[in-house]
Amino acid sequence: MRTLTSVLIIVPLMAAGGTWAQAKDVSIRDAIDSALTANINARLAQYQQDSAAAALTKNDAAYLPDIAFSASQSRTFRENLSALMGAGGAIGPFSTFDMRVKLTQNIIDFSLDKRHTAAQLGTELAKHSLAAAKEQVAATAALYYVEAARTHRAVAAAQADYELAERLLRLAEHQHTNGLVTGLDVTRAKTRQSDTNVALLKAQSSERQAAIRLKRIAGWDMQKDIVLADDIDTAGQNIPGIPALLSSAMERPDMQMAALQTKIDEARLSASQRGRMPAVMASAEYGLSGNGPDNSSIPTGSVGIALAVPLFDGGKISGENAAAAAALAGSKSRLHDIRDQIEEDVRLSYEIAAEALSETAVAEQTVTLAEDELRMSQDRYAEGISDNVEVVTAQAELAKARDAYVSALARQQESRINLAAATGKAQSFSLR
Repeated sequence: MRTLTSVLIIVPLMAAGGTWAQAKDVSIRDAIDSALTANINARLAQYQQDSAAAALTKNDAAYLPDIAFSASQSRTFRENLSALMGAGGAIGPFSTFDMRVKLTQNIIDFSLDKRHTAAQLGTELAKHSLAAAKEQVAATAALYYVEAARTHRAVAAAQADYELAERLLRLAEHQHTNGLVTGLDVTRAKTRQSDTNVALLKAQSSERQAAIRLKRIAGWDMQKDIVLADDIDTAGQNIPGIPALLSSAMERPDMQMAALQTKIDEARLSASQRGRMPAVMASAEYGLSGNGPDNSSIPTGSVGIALAVPLFDGGKISGENAAAAAALAGSKSRLHDIRDQIEEDVRLSYEIAAEALSETAVAEQTVTLAEDELRMSQDRYAEGISDNVEVVTAQAELAKARDAYVSALARQQESRINLAAATGKAQSFSLR
């Protein structure tokens, strides 16, 4: 790839209004790490994890005693009931004061353990949900980085085409000055130069747009320029076998989430089924009662234990059991479907990655052949053997081959990213 790779690969992606002094080197690792911190989906998943931890704390409160303090002071004065019958008379006025501490404690509740298990698994589910969100964010950031690198390579290729068109135009003008060709050759060369100029402008615009999208997902300052430190042709060429990929993919966060959701629904069904079992609760209270908070108030209190056995609840427990059973059946179906989906993802990603690898090799060979064709047509034209139709045609074919090669490189890296995402390794992806 002499013509294409002779162009400087790492140059700043210039955003509108930016300056060279603001540019900074960024690798794909920087883009992924920054996106994991800045992306809203990752932050929302973190909040969900915090919420699950709070739900576990709330559930565990049922194991601890409930202690409450109350104090009241009231003044009672009303007509006696006999006054309504004509006898007159009144109740009060008198004061009532009560201050006490109440304690209740669950002693036996067979559903509590299963509710605790479900809540505890919920925190694990939230962790894997966060990991799944991060995987998605990482894959997206990596794809945006590759797209930015692709557009950068496309600009380099378009620049090389434009410079080649300028050289061929000068050659046509030289041939015309020496009377070897007609003015048609010069016009044809100028048209080709104009075409390459338009292609270069479009490539530069695409580069700026890709830089904006990359900075947006990474949470970088839109006003500052970036320099891509990684290029899309530095990746390794080896693709692991399908058995190894499938084994790794079974640890994907969504697989873990589906398995945990099944366990959570099992625990919830068990807790619901235990709702018909008796529950035992102890209670105690102690305080002061009287006319006011003074020495006239006397200590009062009580200690007791209660047994609660549901006899008839109008179908509430039966409905909860049916709903929990349906949820469990659904989560088991989803778990089975996730397994199939993971295998599909891995196998498809493997096939696409293998195809992209072969396509890149063919595209590179095509560029080499196009360069040879252009060189031979230039030699024929310089010797006056032919007009520049062959040269312009070969030049167009070379430009097309370069575009195809850059696109093949990008597809190869995109396929590697998708393969990493299919196995749950997007967060650790690297172009090198």
